[in-house]
Amino acid sequence: MQRIDYLDIAKAICIILVVVGHFNPSPTPDGWHTAMNVIYTFHMPLFMFVSGFLFSKTYRQQPYLNFISKKFRHLMVPYFLTSVLIITIKLTLQGTLSVKNTAVAQDFLTMLYRPSAAVHLWFIWALMLLYIVAPLCRKRFASLGFLAGAVALWLLPLNLPDIFSLNQFKANAVFFATGMLTGNFGHTPDFKKTLRPIIIVLFAVMEYLYAYGVCAPVLKRVLPFVGILFILMVSRILSEATYGKVRSAILFIGKNSLIIFLLHSAFGEFGKATLSLAGITQENHFVLTLLTFVLLGICGPLLLKTVLLFISARVSRKK
Repeated sequence: MQRIDYLDIAKAICIILVVVGHFNPSPTPDGWHTAMNVIYTFHMPLFMFVSGFLFSKTYRQQPYLNFISKKFRHLMVPYFLTSVLIITIKLTLQGTLSVKNTAVAQDFLTMLYRPSAAVHLWFIWALMLLYIVAPLCRKRFASLGFLAGAVALWLLPLNLPDIFSLNQFKANAVFFATGMLTGNFGHTPDFKKTLRPIIIVLFAVMEYLYAYGVCAPVLKRVLPFVGILFILMVSRILSEATYGKVRSAILFIGKNSLIIFLLHSAFGEFGKATLSLAGITQENHFVLTLLTFVLLGICGPLLLKTVLLFISARVSRKK
């Protein structure tokens, strides 16, 4: 399947928001919690929706275990490598630098059944579980049943065991299933220009009400879907309006969102810790610290991947 540019742009937008959302300043500036509440209503649901949509469009008939093996190599192997890297770095540096969420040696064992190195890695576990279920429900009417089951699971007041990110799977399966069903029955909306102002106003009003606690329980269920529509619409607009190096850069970030997701906190926290040695902290230089965290969190993993690919290519040519 040919890549869909506006979906890569949507992933780029959301991975940037993920990095910003993991900055976690202390003390918190005015308005930061409100901004984070807005971001967290839709950015991970959007990733799940896109993953389900692309699964429906790219899945090819194959032995079930072959598919699971490919996804394990694509998701879980990087997860384990990243976990080992982050735990090792924390154990090495936490006595010298300021390290958020310090590690213990037992984390090397804990990472085998839950994300102990970095909490945000729950996404990898939840997505892997969804890929275990999705091939069994890939046909149109089976995907309807999958969505119905995901909705029921989403609404039920269950607290699942704290292993394999089961609670995050419960909270996000509905968005994957919605994307999968959308892909099975057609395409994502084309967002005609007459609809765009309506979506913008709807999203803005709902987020405003949610931020001030108005109808919060209802909006908490509705906003992820409205946010998905809003970001997909913005991505369509950017896809139509961007050209040249700007467009290439955005697409590059979107295509490599996984490695950014895995490693952004390690690079970002290293940047913050390094600045703190020079007396530059989020208390006295908030904007500089935030920009350092975000830029390193995005560019660091991309640079690392580029270097590794270059080395791999050189080794292959020598052989």
